[in-house]
Amino acid sequence: MTYTKVILVVVFLSTAAFAKAQDNLSPEKVVELTELHQSIRGTYQIQLDGIRKQIALTLSMVEQIDAARSETEITFLPYGAQIRILILPRQTIRAKDFKHIKSVSHKYTNEPAY
Repeated sequence: MTYTKVILVVVFLSTAAFAKAQDNLSPEKVVELTELHQSIRGTYQIQLDGIRKQIALTLSMVEQIDAARSETEITFLPYGAQIRILILPRQTIRAKDFKHIKSVSHKYTNEPAY
């Protein structure tokens, strides 16, 4: 029971911090992009080339990921020095046998890590 409460507090604080970081967006836009973020999880992968650090995506970056998605080809979106985002195509996501990919990979590859 206590473990569950701790998890709930951590999730709440993480969500609150994430929303607070988006101060320049209207509350409606924050809700819209948060829902978008939930719906596209597992369909993109942050790839780090030779570095180990935690990456936090802003809500506006989530919107860019969705906008950059191709219908048929894997897309790569630069996200700074030694960081890029692999974005699966819509065709792959709609496939019956689609499997979510890892959110982070510590090497550049042309294929996603599962």
